[in-house]
Amino acid sequence: MSIFASMARRAWQSQSACPEDPPIAAKRSRQDEDRLMILKGKYAEIDRLLGDGAEEIEDDVMADGMIVSGPSHLCVVRPGKAKTCRDENAGTAAERPEITVVIGTSEHSKVPGLIERIIKIVNAAYSSVGKHKRLDRYDAIDRLRMGDAGIRANRVLHLAYIGEELVGCASSTYSTGWMEEGYGHWGLLAVDPAHQGSGAATALVLAAERRLAMDSEGVGMEYQYTCGDPFSERLLKWYEDRLGFYGGPRPTRVGSCSFRHCRKEIPEDVQQRGRKRRLQEIRLWLRSQIEEIEALEKEDEPEEGAKPGAANGPKAAAGAAGAAAALALGLGLGTASTMPDSSSDDDDEDETTEDTGESFHPPSRRQQGEATAMVLEEGSSDEDGNQEEEDSSDLD
Repeated sequence: MSIFASMARRAWQSQSACPEDPPIAAKRSRQDEDRLMILKGKYAEIDRLLGDGAEEIEDDVMADGMIVSGPSHLCVVRPGKAKTCRDENAGTAAERPEITVVIGTSEHSKVPGLIERIIKIVNAAYSSVGKHKRLDRYDAIDRLRMGDAGIRANRVLHLAYIGEELVGCASSTYSTGWMEEGYGHWGLLAVDPAHQGSGAATALVLAAERRLAMDSEGVGMEYQYTCGDPFSERLLKWYEDRLGFYGGPRPTRVGSCSFRHCRKEIPEDVQQRGRKRRLQEIRLWLRSQIEEIEALEKEDEPEEGAKPGAANGPKAAAGAAGAAAALALGLGLGTASTMPDSSSDDDDEDETTEDTGESFHPPSRRQQGEATAMVLEEGSSDEDGNQEEEDSSDLD
């Protein structure tokens, strides 16, 4: 017998001597039971931190009365006071619409025409003010993909809708890798020129800063400023006078150009509401995972006449894999370094947050970090390791 045949025979004998693996369905059942027990324990711990009366995510009322409702991945911005915007078609003033801001994911890439719409909006917004920022298809898809990590995502792309129409986008990032520790960042603020003045830029900024308040002490953004240029003066008024950013001493020599690195602190009461909302969003995710596993367990119960341990169709396997993937991706406060995007926005008159008298006293960042670490033992790195250009000078 040749040496190769001998090796093959020994390998076969060794394999046949091993005990048979338990059925796949049995393995999956035990994994689901273990996962369900862990998820329920984490849910109970989050529940304990939140206490009673914290079931629903509360609205945030902004300085001029605008109201932001819902979780960070799907929030609605409503004009709380009578406020008008330009109606480009009629040439008259009209009441500002309700704007829905969602966090994009890979699922949005599958919507026919949406990628092209995002590219068109960004390129048109920058071109309309003489800027050279361009977005291509691969960049748009990659930005949407970052939202797949859910509550655990570092950088995401916010999409603003008026009705069913996409009218603008912006990015927000917890950790850029180059800003001060504890400071989040928003950028790539772009609104369809046909909808500028509708409040879309305001809604995107509010949604981005509301998300960043869940895990940041301050917010940063950058823009290019040319003293005396009408567009630059409008940006400075909006960013630094209306939104409360500070970019240092203002140039006085007409024609001088500078890149203004702007920062602003998030008020402590806004941070507290943000930490509370983050725990609520974690709890919502945990609840969805628990309900998904329990539903799959019911589907996996063998039907009458079925062989015990037999898989109950591809949906069961896909669901179990999905739950495992969600557990690995879904939660975590820690974020990885990415660079921010170029920023663009419109001429909305915008606002900053104000106190709403919360009676809730959220856990400290240490307590929240411990709770989230308990939720995700696998770690909290963002799969996006790419760093974008630091030149965030393009703002509309």
